[in-house]
Amino acid sequence: MNSKKVIQELKEKYPEKDIVVNPQEIVCEVDPENGKAIAIIDNSKPHFHKYTTEIYKVLKGELTILIDDKPVTLLQG
Repeated sequence: MNSKKVIQELKEKYPEKDIVVNPQEIVCEVDPENGKAIAIIDNSKPHFHKYTTEIYKVLKGELTILIDDKPVTLLQG
């Protein structure tokens, strides 16, 4: 992932929004009051959210996630 390019694009599209950079992802908090963020994920380890729900929309390429230890591939759109 070209982190510098991704961060620049997020800054241009969402000026003055917080951008958090982690080793495996970049998160832009587009509407923190309502818990909405955009995450650009390079790689992620399996994890569980006790109080939140993640909703994915693939804008480019594809994304494989695990649901109940079974791989599910999400395509663009």
